[in-house]
Amino acid sequence: MRKKKSFVLIDGDDVGEKIDALIVKGDVVELLRFTRAVDRAVDRIAALVRKSGGAVHMAGGDNVLGQVGDVDGFLRTFMKARRAFCVTFSVGVGASAREAHVALKAAKGAGTGEIVGA
Repeated sequence: MRKKKSFVLIDGDDVGEKIDALIVKGDVVELLRFTRAVDRAVDRIAALVRKSGGAVHMAGGDNVLGQVGDVDGFLRTFMKARRAFCVTFSVGVGASAREAHVALKAAKGAGTGEIVGA
């Protein structure tokens, strides 16, 4: 019997606030550096989803929505990789994209860098 794939919804923590602060400060050089670093982190997370045999349904801004067969294996790999990211990312896991979204909201409510629903 095939194991059903889980959805993972991953979102950068406090990214919008950091961007707002840089714009208000007028620091466009740091704004460009920061947004490029976030882009690289999102690209890396999407690559981790694919490397785990999963599918990426959306990757952009500071978000990734993917579907993976071995969610525990993916999360172990993600936990190791996220130390190199410029921001923390929270994760919601569910049987559907909607469930992953609800779990992400719970993760965000619990703090930064949290994983809910695994």
